[in-house]
Amino acid sequence: MILDIIHKEHVNMTTLLKFLKAKLEDLRQDRSIRYDLIKDIVEYLHEYADKHHHPCEDIIYSYYLEHRKDEKVADGVHKLAEQHIKISALTEHLCDMTEMILMDAVVPQQQYIDALDEFLEIQTNHLNYEEDHILPALREELTDADWQAIIALLPYDGIDDVDSLKELARKSDPLFGDNVQERYQSLRENLGA
Repeated sequence: MILDIIHKEHVNMTTLLKFLKAKLEDLRQDRSIRYDLIKDIVEYLHEYADKHHHPCEDIIYSYYLEHRKDEKVADGVHKLAEQHIKISALTEHLCDMTEMILMDAVVPQQQYIDALDEFLEIQTNHLNYEEDHILPALREELTDADWQAIIALLPYDGIDDVDSLKELARKSDPLFGDNVQERYQSLRENLGA
């Protein structure tokens, strides 16, 4: 089921957020950190989550709003779609700040800590809300026919079933997939994945 793929991606994102949280604590304790790893995480989240994961969720959520409509779930779905936009903006901002630090620009440490803290809080709350409230409701309310219709809406040529979608996700994820991109090798090693 598509929700199993989304759940796995959430687990992967949670792993990255835990790593970032540890780096945030290092910064608060005035310990040195590797900003290049933070940059890799934030860029991964921007490139993969914001451009692949969230758009797929948005398609599912739009379908749900059109075809099923429990008001409580619908309110949550609207909230999540708005959060996707905010998360994307926060991700870009944090990426820009990290890039500036790596280019030896002066970025006040407290400003960076605050940006990283806000990013982590919003991302974590977003994932928890999806996992605890929205995904279970979708799993319960959407039928097999609904999921087939959703698969047809996804922007992937040749994907017509969940197994093909799982295969695509496994191959296309540049950090957690089968073929880790060279730029993420160091991050993958540091994650112990």
